[in-house]
Amino acid sequence: MKKIIIITMVFISSFLFLGCKTLENLKLSQKCTGGDLQICNDLGEKAIINNNRVDGLEYFIRACDKGFLKSCTNIGLIDLVLGNEKSATETFKALCDKHEYYSCFLFAQITESSSKPELLSQNYKKACDAEIHEACAKLGEIKHNAGHKQLAKELYEKALKGNSFAGAHGLGILAEENDNEPEATEYYKLSCNNNYFKSCNNLGRLELDNDKIKEAAILFKKACDGGIEPACLNLKMLDN
Repeated sequence: MKKIIIITMVFISSFLFLGCKTLENLKLSQKCTGGDLQICNDLGEKAIINNNRVDGLEYFIRACDKGFLKSCTNIGLIDLVLGNEKSATETFKALCDKHEYYSCFLFAQITESSSKPELLSQNYKKACDAEIHEACAKLGEIKHNAGHKQLAKELYEKALKGNSFAGAHGLGILAEENDNEPEATEYYKLSCNNNYFKSCNNLGRLELDNDKIKEAAILFKKACDGGIEPACLNLKMLDN
């Protein structure tokens, strides 16, 4: 009898919880219909997280059509996921021209292999200035490769301050180039521990240089599992 009562109470609690969630969603949907475009976008993002692409897209279109540019960017991202890269690229470029800076970052990423360095830098700078910290790290990488190490360092630091661990990776490379292995190790550890897998590979290389084969293998495997092809080759080399 006690077991039946407990099960019944759990069922009632679940029913009440679902009822509250449904009522909450209904209220939010009404706010969206009433013109709260941020709510429309939030509902769209929630739908996407719940794998409901149809409803998500509907909310994004509703907000985008009324000028909420973040929702337009989200439509571009859906295009990108579906493999419509040309459409997504056109969307991001148009939105970047309208000062939707996350789209500038996405446009730069998609066109990185084909864009002129000046245009690429401009778009990453627009996004970085808008506190999109992944863009700061990308811009730092461009400046680093062009030999502007101090500027690269400042950009990497800004990226890391915004919790973009690509910034820590860049600082690790700079430290390694300056023969500061302890500092490089700390930066690589920080970004590897936060699943920036390129750093796991670099840290594994440093461990291997210090004859720490077991530690290196663990790091190479983590990087390889994270999609870093050179780490897979390093791991294979250790196995041989």
